[in-house]
Amino acid sequence: MELDHVVHYVQDLDKARSQYQELGFVTQEGGRHSYGTQNIVTRVHRGYIEPITIVDWDLLRERRPMSMFNKLHEVITGGGGAISFGLCVSNIEQVAEHLQNEGIKFTLRESSIQRHDGTKKSWKYIILEEGPSKWNPFIIDYGVPWEERALRYGTKDHWTISRIVVETQAPEEHGRWVARIVGSSATPIEGGVRVPIRNGDVDVVRGSAERITRVLFKEYDTPVGHIQGLNYGVDSSGNKLK
Repeated sequence: MELDHVVHYVQDLDKARSQYQELGFVTQEGGRHSYGTQNIVTRVHRGYIEPITIVDWDLLRERRPMSMFNKLHEVITGGGGAISFGLCVSNIEQVAEHLQNEGIKFTLRESSIQRHDGTKKSWKYIILEEGPSKWNPFIIDYGVPWEERALRYGTKDHWTISRIVVETQAPEEHGRWVARIVGSSATPIEGGVRVPIRNGDVDVVRGSAERITRVLFKEYDTPVGHIQGLNYGVDSSGNKLK
C-alpha cells in the first residue's frame, strides 16, 4: 500500500489550473467522473495531485451518500480544500479481507472516468465508512502496475511527496485509525503522530482545519504557495521516503 494521490476540491477548475501552473506544476487534462465531478492532474513521483470540482450537483446527490454531498458542498463553498487522499494497492480483495479482520466498516465499489480524449478508464476502490467525519483516505486498485500507468501518462514527474499534513482535533485517535488501515504504526511527533506509508508519510497533527492542510515535497526546488485551501512547500525535517 502506498500514497497515490491527494484529492484537492476546488471552486473553479480553470482558476485552479492557472494557479497550479503559476506555481510551477505541470497540469494535464483529466476527465469527467460518473458521479458528477471533473478533474485535472499534476504528476508527482509515483502519484499525482488531483484538483477536482463538482460539475453536476444533482448527479452527485443521486450517486453519493448525502453525508458526502454535504461535506463536499461545505468544502467547495468555503473556498476549497483537500479532504481525502488515495492509497494505491494491487490486491484490493486482500485489503478488503484485512479491513474486515480489523473490524473496519467499508464498501467495495467500481468507478470510471471519461477522459478528454474520449477514452474510458475504470478501477475498483474502497470507501471507509467510519473514522473522521470531515476527512478520510480511500483505497484504490487501478488493475495495472504503476510502470504501465506511467507509460500511458507520457509525462515526467518532477517532485517527490515527503509527507502530507492532516489537521484534526483528535490526532492520536485518528492517526492510530489510519495506521490500522495501512497495517502500520503511529509514531509520536510534536503535536500529533506520523504514520509511515510508502511514497509519502501522513502526519496527523492537532488543529481545527479537519482536512489536509499541507503537501510537503522532498526536493528544495519544489513549488511553494497556497491554492484554494491547500498549502505546498518543502519538507525541511529531513524526512525520507519509505
